[in-house]
Amino acid sequence: MKTTRTQIILLAVCIVMASCGGSETKEDPSQPEVENVEKTEVEELDYSDMSMCDFRLDNVGLNYKMMLPIKTIGERPQIEHSQEVTWHVKLNDKFHLTIEDWGKKEQSMDTIKEKITQDYGVFDLVVHNEDDDEIVYLLKGKGDADIGGFNHFCLIKEFEGNYFTIESHYLGMFTRARVNDMLKAAKSFQVSVDEF
Repeated sequence: MKTTRTQIILLAVCIVMASCGGSETKEDPSQPEVENVEKTEVEELDYSDMSMCDFRLDNVGLNYKMMLPIKTIGERPQIEHSQEVTWHVKLNDKFHLTIEDWGKKEQSMDTIKEKITQDYGVFDLVVHNEDDDEIVYLLKGKGDADIGGFNHFCLIKEFEGNYFTIESHYLGMFTRARVNDMLKAAKSFQVSVDEF
């Protein structure tokens, strides 16, 4: 079993490296097709299983809205706002986002990755996907290839010079599929200007 897990992890690393290399390779037809949510534009994402949630209704000082899987779960999210610039959006134990308002303090992927490595120094950081405004990554025990690890993401959004980060909650133990769902929701985060 140890050999099998090691082989799976090595295969995953090879796939990630191959996808970042820019060379064209044929995909293995025996592998199931996985939707690459990280690379898809917001308007091309399928939000049919989600509903728009306007956070103004929760009176938590967040004049924004985003698509959340309320249709599937059947309830409004629980919003926690214990710190002035931080909100936690929870639908259940498996869907927990943290939104931080950085104001005019510019955020970049370099500062995000530096923060991740400082905050999680006891883990190895394995990047699944990364571009200028988002990162999907795995945290796993240092030097222990036999531990699967925990998947997370962070997305930077900017509205007229104001920066926000939306990320999976740092204590979450999320699957890659759940991270993709949360990232899809985070990409829909926008200023709430419509009348309700």
